[in-house]
Amino acid sequence: MIQKELRKTLFYRIVLLSITGFVIIIFLFSYLLYRYELNNAEKSLAQRNETISYFLSSYFSKFYMSVDLLSRDKTIILAPWLDEAHRQEALEKLLLFQKSIPNVHYIYAGYINKYLLINGYVPPIDFDPTVRPWYLAALRSAPRTSEGVLYREIKTKEPLFSISRVLQEENGTITGVLAIDASVRDVKKLLEMKFGDYRTGKNFILNMNGDVITFDEKNRALGKEILQKIKNIIGTKREIHGSLDFGDGNDILAHYSFLDNLDWIIVTTVDRSEILYPLLKKALSFFVLFIIYAVFLGKFLSNVISREILRPLGRLNRQVEQIVRGENTSDKASTYPSTEIGSIAENIEHLTANKLYRKNRELKQINRKLQELSSHDELTELFNRRRMAEELRREYESALRYGTNFSLILFDIDFFKQINDRYGHQVGDEILKEIAGLLKSSTRKTDIVARWGGEEFLILCPQSDVFGALRFAESLRILVQNHVFSRKIHMTISLGIAHFNQDKDTIEEVINRADINMYKAKRKGRNQVVS
Repeated sequence: MIQKELRKTLFYRIVLLSITGFVIIIFLFSYLLYRYELNNAEKSLAQRNETISYFLSSYFSKFYMSVDLLSRDKTIILAPWLDEAHRQEALEKLLLFQKSIPNVHYIYAGYINKYLLINGYVPPIDFDPTVRPWYLAALRSAPRTSEGVLYREIKTKEPLFSISRVLQEENGTITGVLAIDASVRDVKKLLEMKFGDYRTGKNFILNMNGDVITFDEKNRALGKEILQKIKNIIGTKREIHGSLDFGDGNDILAHYSFLDNLDWIIVTTVDRSEILYPLLKKALSFFVLFIIYAVFLGKFLSNVISREILRPLGRLNRQVEQIVRGENTSDKASTYPSTEIGSIAENIEHLTANKLYRKNRELKQINRKLQELSSHDELTELFNRRRMAEELRREYESALRYGTNFSLILFDIDFFKQINDRYGHQVGDEILKEIAGLLKSSTRKTDIVARWGGEEFLILCPQSDVFGALRFAESLRILVQNHVFSRKIHMTISLGIAHFNQDKDTIEEVINRADINMYKAKRKGRNQVVS
């Protein structure tokens, strides 16, 4: 009777505790899952945003180089005032560049006398190049190359990106403007491409006035709000990229990147509701399923506990009562199947008191400590150089066997000797430990970090191409730059990146290349990444 009541009590207690525990867990799990999904969304936004930034930078870099080179050509600078042979020579130079660069619409020059130097194009009657958007943009930006200007071609109304630069004689006199027009099709296609599972994902290009550079009128109102948010975040600083929220109740997540040459801001957004609502549905489904599970669990556990614990304890209780009453229990010992309870207690007591056991345990602890010391740096608790060499060899052999890739990031703390000289080696050691802590918190689980020697640290990034390593190195540089170390000291690091080349690299060559790039970063002024 008592056993049945205990089973019933156990059943209700287990179900109640399971549901109570799960309610707490589901809230914690939902919050953590939301933070996880939010973090994934932010990473996806950042990756997509940086991909677009890299594409646009590389897409327009060849246009900037061409404009810079052609704008220095004396024949092009003075074309309207030269004879026909020299003007033809200038046109041939423009045509040569136009054919050599993909996606170029036209390369041309407009002059203060309204002359237009261009191949294969007849301008409208009374065409005045000096009032065109590309001409005015070059004058505003002089002597620098203008930002990317979006305008419509005067005859066909086709949307074009134009990059332009003033033409100047040696005495500084401006004779006109050289411009390159590029089609917007590739850029527009990239901006309109959806990413991941996010239906609400969007991409925008803003100029420094907050104007959305697009012919889609419905998106123009966003520009001023986004630009103001960015200015509130960065203040007087010029961060390369970052995250922000905007919209009613900050219901839109966004990531932005600056493109210096173009004076553009690339913005990628997604609605926060697209992350939150699916999680709420999952949490509700989990809760219903767990209530059913808790009932079956309570039934099962109450049966198991009754069979494995309550019954043996009942027999043990009867056995003890018989001993207390002085009854002979030797012939009844077999009726108590759980004598291992007492046996385990006796064995544990005997085992913990045994000197050999203690000595063996101490010896194992010492061996573990020695093994750890042989592979870890004592100060930072990171891998030491010897252990990193083993990991490099293992990753190198794996890359050769399976055709995978990896990258190395080698960095050095800038002006670290001055810290030791000014504050002493104890403060220097604290900074090294803090650097190690930043590395542990910011690297992936698959990344391998080691103190390479002194104030140098080496990071092995498996399955990482040079762009992934570059993004991580840049984020690490910013993390260290913004961190406040002991004694309120601010430190920076110089980083070099090397990517493994299957066809020709040895481990030593990859390390040496990372080392060379790191010292290039130092020679360029420190606090930067060289790849």
